[in-house]
Amino acid sequence: MSRSTAPPSTCPSPALPARSSPTTADLDHFFRALLGGGLLRPAELREMTTDTSGDGWALGLEMATLPCGTIVGHGGGTPGYRTISFHALDGIRQVTVDWTDWGTDASPATLALMTAALCPS
Repeated sequence: MSRSTAPPSTCPSPALPARSSPTTADLDHFFRALLGGGLLRPAELREMTTDTSGDGWALGLEMATLPCGTIVGHGGGTPGYRTISFHALDGIRQVTVDWTDWGTDASPATLALMTAALCPS
């Protein structure tokens, strides 16, 4: 008689972000290529970075206004792990932050870091 094994769990592993997610450098590289015109034609990029609904979203990108102008990006995570990645529209000034936490959003310190990185004096 052969011994069977249980099928792999379909529940996400807490280690999943560490082994299969992009790095902060990967996210910055992607957004630099996207916003620099390396992935979409100019009209498509303009549409992707225009908030037509007025709710701070434009075709999958979150938009926000800082003292130095508009930034675009996205955030996400799994239980215990969060990432936010925001970028100036020129694709040059970027900030991507990862942190481990359970159920909280970015802290005021994280938001201050993003503003300092994206709006240099």
